[in-house]
Amino acid sequence: LTNQTVLVTGVTGEVGWGLAHAARAAGANLVLPVRSAEQVGALESEFSGALVRPVRFTDEASLTALASEAGGRFGAVHHVFSP
Repeated sequence: LTNQTVLVTGVTGEVGWGLAHAARAAGANLVLPVRSAEQVGALESEFSGALVRPVRFTDEASLTALASEAGGRFGAVHHVFSP
C-alpha cells in the first residue's frame, strides 16, 4: 500500500482502528471520515498526516467535499475499507 491512499470508515471502532493502523504500517496515506468534529483532533494526533474530517454519509455534498479534498491532497483514493 506504499504511497496509495486508503479511506477507512468506522475508525473509532476496534476493527476500523485496526485497519487504519495496518494500512498506515503498510505505507498508505489515510482518509478517515468520522461522525463528529470532536473526534478529529485525537485521530489527527494518532494518525499524523491523515486527512480526518467529519462526514455525513447520507449527505451527498459532505461526501463530495471529502472526495475533492482527498483527491487534491493525495491524488486519488485507491482503496476503501468499511468494516
